[in-house]
Amino acid sequence: MNLSENLQSTSVLKNINSQSPKASPFIKWVGGKQALLPQLLPHFPKNFSKYVEPFIGGGAVFFELAHDQAVICDQNDWLIDTYTAI
Repeated sequence: MNLSENLQSTSVLKNINSQSPKASPFIKWVGGKQALLPQLLPHFPKNFSKYVEPFIGGGAVFFELAHDQAVICDQNDWLIDTYTAI
């Protein structure tokens, strides 16, 4: 495959991805913020270069922001293994 064909197939993939449905939390977590999102989101900066989530839990804020540069963490190994598998 030459460079032109590679660039063309990459743009097709971007179009497919832009039409895919938005991901959402797949687990209910104690202390989750999904119900609070309408009150929390206005307090987030409009632009930022990286989103770091130290306690991912159900990931309501992570999924809502859907930032291109995101890092998720949690002390719960089972939870991180689950996110890795998905």
